[in-house]
Amino acid sequence: TSCLTLEDDVVEELSTVSSLDSTGNSGPTPDSTSPGAGPVQEWLFYDKSDGLAEDTITTMMKDSRNYYWFGHFSKGITRWDGADEFIYISSAEGLSDNYIFRIVEAPNGEVWVATASGYDIIDDSSVVESNFFNTTFTDIIFPEEGTVWLGSQVGIYVFSDEGDSIIRDSECSLCFSSLRLRVDRNNNIWASSSEDLRRYNASDGYNVDMRYFFSSREGVSFPPLVIEIFEDDLGNVYGGSLYGEFNTFLLSEGEPAFFDFGAASIAGVSAIRTYDNKLWVGTRGSGVIQTDGITLSQLFNELPSTIVLDLLNDGPSIWIATFKGVAKYTAP
Repeated sequence: TSCLTLEDDVVEELSTVSSLDSTGNSGPTPDSTSPGAGPVQEWLFYDKSDGLAEDTITTMMKDSRNYYWFGHFSKGITRWDGADEFIYISSAEGLSDNYIFRIVEAPNGEVWVATASGYDIIDDSSVVESNFFNTTFTDIIFPEEGTVWLGSQVGIYVFSDEGDSIIRDSECSLCFSSLRLRVDRNNNIWASSSEDLRRYNASDGYNVDMRYFFSSREGVSFPPLVIEIFEDDLGNVYGGSLYGEFNTFLLSEGEPAFFDFGAASIAGVSAIRTYDNKLWVGTRGSGVIQTDGITLSQLFNELPSTIVLDLLNDGPSIWIATFKGVAKYTAP
C-alpha cells in the first residue's frame, strides 16, 4: 500500500466517509472444496487457471441465491457457486455478444445482461431471450415494478407495462449515448452520457431536475465520459469519469465537488464502492484508491493488474476485477 497526501479541502468533502456502513448480502459459506475454505485470508486471487472463462473481467454481480456472475471482455459470462461449480454462458449458448458490459438481477430473479450487441435475459443459467441491436448496451436498472431502463449508445430504452419508448436529447449531440444508470434511495434515476450527467426526478414524473455539463469545465478540452455513478449508505452520490484532471466527484444540489488524488487522478475511474469504512475508487491504471476521510492510500502491488474494471462489495469481502483476474480482499 502506497500512501498519498490528502488535501485539506478533500478531507472536508469526505468527512462523512469514516462513518459509512458496509452492507450487502452475506457470502456463501466456504466448504472443504472452496478456494476460501479454512482460516480467512486477507487476499485471494482467481483467474482462468482457477476456472474463470477468461482473465479479463469487465463486470461482477452476486445474485440473491449467492451465485457470483463474472462478465468477460471476449468470453461471455462465468457463473460460480463460490465452491467448485463453474457454468459458462457465451454466444454459443445464445448471448447476443461475448463482450459483457453489465449483469443485473431483475426483481423476479431473472438475470439481464447488457452486451456490445444488445441485451439478453437468463433464467437460472439458460438464455431465454436474446435481443440483437446494431448498438452497444451499457447498463440496466429496474426503477419500479414493471419497468426497466437500458442504457445504450443511441439513447435510453424504457420498457414498461404502459409501452416502450426511447429517451434522446436533441439539444446535445453526444448526450444521447448513455454510459451509466443508477437508482438512488429516493427512486430518482441518475444517467450519464459522453458529455453530461443528469437526474430524473421520480416525484416529478421522471423529468430532469439536475444536470451537469462537464465538457464546459475549465481545463477539460474533451468530454470526460462519466462511466460511474454510486450512492453510499448515507445518500452521498459520487461520479467517476474516464478522462479529466479530476475524475472523482461528489454530487450535490450545487456544483460537483471534485477530488484531487494527486498523480492517481490522471487514471480513469471505473468503479466506486464503500467497504471497511472506506471509499474505494477503482481506476484504469492506478489500481485502487482508498480513503477513510482522513488518510489516502493506494493499492497496486497487491493486485494482479493496476487496470481495475469493477468493484463488488458482497458484505464480508470486496472483489476487485482487473485486466488480469479478480482479487478478493477480506478485512482482518
